[in-house]
Amino acid sequence: MEEILIALNVIALERLDVGQFRLLGAAPSWFPEIYPNILSNKESISLIGCSPFLDNFLIDAEEFWQKFSTGHLKSGLWIESSSNGKEYHLEAIAIFLEKEKKKVLLIEFSRISYEEKHHLIQTGRDINLKYYQLSKEIQKKEILLHCIVHDLNAPLTSIKGALSLISLEELSEDSRELVEIGLTQVERQEKLIRDILDVFAAEVTALKNTNNSPSNAPSILVSAQKVMESLLPAFLLKQVHIELNPNINLQENWLVIGEPSHLERVLSNLLENALRYSPRNTTVTISLSIEDAYVLITIDDQGIGITEDMASNLFQKFYQTGKYKGKAGLGLYFCRMMVEQWGGTIGYSPRNEGGTRFWFRLPRVFIESN
Repeated sequence: MEEILIALNVIALERLDVGQFRLLGAAPSWFPEIYPNILSNKESISLIGCSPFLDNFLIDAEEFWQKFSTGHLKSGLWIESSSNGKEYHLEAIAIFLEKEKKKVLLIEFSRISYEEKHHLIQTGRDINLKYYQLSKEIQKKEILLHCIVHDLNAPLTSIKGALSLISLEELSEDSRELVEIGLTQVERQEKLIRDILDVFAAEVTALKNTNNSPSNAPSILVSAQKVMESLLPAFLLKQVHIELNPNINLQENWLVIGEPSHLERVLSNLLENALRYSPRNTTVTISLSIEDAYVLITIDDQGIGITEDMASNLFQKFYQTGKYKGKAGLGLYFCRMMVEQWGGTIGYSPRNEGGTRFWFRLPRVFIESN
């Protein structure tokens, strides 16, 4: 037993009187380093005044022993320092041995707890430092991007203003056509800048791990109706019909996890993509359905479809397809970033009747009834 106690870094003391103990077995080497000269008389050891923490615990231990309680009473960890400044993490345990009617005090040097504590402290410091460095990098990127966007937008604003003024003049048919081309390209460039900003914002938001609170949950039905209304002129211009599936239950709870403005941008990107590949006199249909704890949103078009080799890269950054190469290739990537951040999934599947289906699922938000 003596060897076991030493191996466990434990000193065992039998209570003789209040604050007075007798050493059971041998004392581990660390004990005299903390409490020198205390073991001069092993038959009568006084712990009174050795340590404020220990003095306080002995009061509780006396109450525990007086009740002849079974089990044990722990002090919790405390720190003592030796004369050379070395710290020791100690824990005292009061035990009553019912068979022998002995009151025993064990004091343990908890080397593992000490090392674990320092490891946790160091790990916490490292994580805090990495978080600070990450925050600084995000700030640098935000500043850099906004500077770039400002520098890109400034000349575009001047060009757009100049072309708009020229368009008010009396121009020949060819000159007016050139001005219209210029204005179209300016608008295209402005949209490209917005796409870059959206993607960057989505990536930064994911890094910051923004909490999407259910209290701000948007209705996917309301978002779809808003986006349809805003895109209606573009669909009419190309002579493509856009509709909500008539089988949608308008009274259903369509609340989902997400941020309203970004959700509308996801829908807008997918609908613009469908419009781009839809021939005249065809229909783009938005459908909503419940799938257990998710809402499934599908956007079907009757266009030319997507080849198998293109489908695997659709949602990658800067990926471009077909005759529309030259665009930034950020729209579908933005959609994937946002949907996955909200805990959903997004994908593509060909339609048996021809055309393309883009779909995404988002977690539902349930309304608590009073």
